[in-house]
Amino acid sequence: MDDELDILKDTNHPNIIKLIDIKEKPDFIYIITEYCNGGNLQQFLEKYLETYGKALSEEIVQYIMR
Repeated sequence: MDDELDILKDTNHPNIIKLIDIKEKPDFIYIITEYCNGGNLQQFLEKYLETYGKALSEEIVQYIMR
């Protein structure tokens, strides 16, 4: 697992949130990442549904996935 974490820490791409560190405590695991302005995907989906009253179109999903 340490190899995978090292790979994630070394990953540097504009479309991937950078993993900075992981801190393990007896009852919790803290995942420290770079700041992502604008919220997360769940917040976006909730706001879209609230604003437009429908799910995302296929075109929008394709744009996000690209």
